[in-house]
Parts: sequence; C-alpha cells; structure tokens
Amino acid sequence: MDIKVEKEYVLLVEGKDEKIFFESYLKHLGVDDVQPIPVGGKLKFKKYFPLFIVDSGFDQVKSYAIIRDTDEDVASTFQSIVDLLKEYKQPYPENVFDFNTDNGKKVGVYIMPGNAPGIMLEDLCLEIVKGSPVLTCVEEYIECLGANTDKKEPDDESEEGKFYFPKNLSKAKLHAYLSGMYEYIPNLGMGTEKNYWNLDSPVLDHLKIFIQQLKE
Repeated sequence: MDIKVEKEYVLLVEGKDEKIFFESYLKHLGVDDVQPIPVGGKLKFKKYFPLFIVDSGFDQVKSYAIIRDTDEDVASTFQSIVDLLKEYKQPYPENVFDFNTDNGKKVGVYIMPGNAPGIMLEDLCLEIVKGSPVLTCVEEYIECLGANTDKKEPDDESEEGKFYFPKNLSKAKLHAYLSGMYEYIPNLGMGTEKNYWNLDSPVLDHLKIFIQQLKE
C-alpha cells in the first residue's frame, strides 16, 4: 500500500488520473478533508481493499466510498463491490450512489460516469465539453475511423496490415480531444489540472451531491 490513510473521509478510486481529477474537483469545491486514494486499476480493488481496512489510519475514517468505472453494466459492477464489502464485513449500500452506516463506518458506492452517458470517467469529462468545436471535430474523426478501419473482438487475432477501430472508444475520444487543444496534455488528470473541464458544469452535480453525502 503506497498511500497511507490520512483523513477522516476517503474516496477509493481506480488510478492516478482519477486521483488527480478528484483532488482538483475537491479543491474546487473547497473540500480539504477528503482523501482520494488510487488502487492501481479496477482489477486491483480486491487486492488493495484488505490493505486499506487494516491500515493504521483506517480507525479514524468516518466515511469512505468506492468509485469505479462501469464494467459490463452498472448492476454487475455494483454487485461486485457489494460482494467485496460483504467479504470483509463492511457496511454496504442497498443501491448504487447510496451510503449505509454500521459500526461507526459509513460506506458508499459510486459507479462512473454517474448519470451521464457512457462507461467511465472519460465519458463524464466528454459530457462536460459536449457541444465544443474540438469535440465536434473528434466526433468526425471517430466517424472516419469507423468507416475506414476494421472491427475486431478482444479475443480475435490481429491480422498484419489491417487497421482496427479503437478497443476503448471513450479513451480514444478523450485523447483525441486533448490532442486538439492549444496545449497538448497527455492524460485526463493533467487536463483537469489545466482546467480543460468546467468543474462548475451541471454534469457534475450528481457527483457533487454524492460527495456531500459522504460527509453528512
């Protein structure tokens, strides 16, 4: 475990981009007592979680939330998190985007991108910039890729000389958007620090309410 639990309120997030996004967003909201902790990817939650709850700082934690991208669908992603919480005898909410309190700990689950369309944090950021001229160009680029590349299933072998449509469309759009900005930034986290996403956007209201509930 690389990052020690240091605050009373914690957000367990997937990776570095998510950490930087939430650090910037929390600062924007004027919240300084919530600690985003990255676990190194969605597949690392099962490995990291037991280390989190035995950390020396865990006893001081009043409330924490697990924030994950949608996997196959919201229901299965939520259930996998609930199963993890049950395994370690932690409180678990009955519904996604909710909290539950037991034995002095309050625990919530948030599945990205909240009530925005898509499957991950990248989609939330793209929704914020919807209607911008850069994103309009990105959509035309993606349409061009769709017309001029082959489709491939993840388990299919790649054929030499063929070009394939992006495996992760959300990430492809996000990076195309960043490449179209005046100053190129290589990832979502740095884009957040550069104010490429309007953190006052109503698209983020759903997430803001959840963070408020974390501390209530």
